[in-house]
Amino acid sequence: MSENLRPFEEQPEKEQTQEQILDALESAFEKGAKAELTVSEPSGELRINSVFIEGLEGGMLFVSSSKDSPVMGIPIGDVKRVV
Repeated sequence: MSENLRPFEEQPEKEQTQEQILDALESAFEKGAKAELTVSEPSGELRINSVFIEGLEGGMLFVSSSKDSPVMGIPIGDVKRVV
């Protein structure tokens, strides 16, 4: 076994700046691509996988799991990371 190999250690996710979050959301929206969000909740952080960005209005981010599903609103200030 190589001396360079080390056990995998999960690195804590770094929070993105508000500008980085908005840029990533805008990019996903323009491409019609799905995104993964990390959202701050009262009970801790929640990871939301594979959502479409439907829009951003009045401080709220609107997402859905598919183009035909209901839209969910998330306060933009609660979004900590977008992938």
